[in-house]
Amino acid sequence: MEKSTKLDARTDAYCLLAQAQEALGEINDARLTWEICLIAESNQLEVQQWRLQILKRLLGEFVTPSSP
Repeated sequence: MEKSTKLDARTDAYCLLAQAQEALGEINDARLTWEICLIAESNQLEVQQWRLQILKRLLGEFVTPSSP
């Protein structure tokens, strides 16, 4: 997956990499990768959904479905 982020620099690749890093217990790496996922430009529906999921995890009830 890291190769895909270097080749494409696509936001969805970073979001997927962050999920994989979390699953592998690489929490510090996942935090950095999630940050890229959150701030990189993307209009993809999947990316928007992943962003909402991570924001809900971080902010809890403060994030509503209409939030970015």
